[in-house]
Amino acid sequence: NNLIIKNEKPISMLIRKKMLNGYNKVFNDLMYYEKGSFLQRKVESYRYLINDYAFDDDGYIVNQGLLEKIKFGIFKTSTKGCGWIAIYNLFKLMHKEKTLKEINEDMSKKAILLGLIGQDVLTIYSYLRKKGVNSYFTPIFKKQCIREIKKSSFGIILYIHKRGSHYVAYKNIGDGNCLFFNAIYGVKNHVLNIEEFYKQYSITPFSMLISVE
Repeated sequence: NNLIIKNEKPISMLIRKKMLNGYNKVFNDLMYYEKGSFLQRKVESYRYLINDYAFDDDGYIVNQGLLEKIKFGIFKTSTKGCGWIAIYNLFKLMHKEKTLKEINEDMSKKAILLGLIGQDVLTIYSYLRKKGVNSYFTPIFKKQCIREIKKSSFGIILYIHKRGSHYVAYKNIGDGNCLFFNAIYGVKNHVLNIEEFYKQYSITPFSMLISVE
């Protein structure tokens, strides 16, 4: 809960196992672990460095511009870190959540020119495969990507907008519509048809996709 983290600065959060009604695995996937009659999750240190409004109500990062205190390579995540943010959101979408610190540090080590030109899409794809994500890579035109997005459940899109290239995570919600995370900074519940998404935000016929069925 963002409000509790902001005001109370907890070290960890607990929930009684008997209250879960069989949903223990869901909480295990969210990084809660067994501690007696409770499940516990420690609040990671990176969380205290990030403005609450960087997150939506479900804990996805939707405003990269507020991650000024987290480095990506030698640069700020707010300007160069869309790749690792998309990975973080994707793992969360798949209920395989990782810590902010783990993904940020892993991808910072693989940053191009210490983060100057961000993250290579094939590096992200390789990283996900090594983490056990059954993902698929689609180059290089939007039409191909649109076709694969409609067949997928989740994924990461790389496209070019007016200010450069950008990665976003998405969830396919059916009928060609997707829920996008961090496409437009600060926008929550960003639902749009995938063709319309490309029309509004992509300025070239090119795009790349990492999709998860």
